[in-house]
Amino acid sequence: MAIELKILGWATVLGFVYVFVAIGFATWQRGLKWNISNRDDASPPLGKYAERANRASRNFIETFPFF
Repeated sequence: MAIELKILGWATVLGFVYVFVAIGFATWQRGLKWNISNRDDASPPLGKYAERANRASRNFIETFPFF
């Protein structure tokens, strides 16, 4: 297998890790009831670690298509 395909595969795995960690922190902080709700009301702000995980996930999703 070409090295480029290996790098692409590992980058995809890393992207899923970023997304699932951000989801996990947000659910842990806001609760499962918030996660399954329709979110019509204002969401409570995220804490320090959850917000950092959310920013890292969004950053990866924005830059990954250029890869």
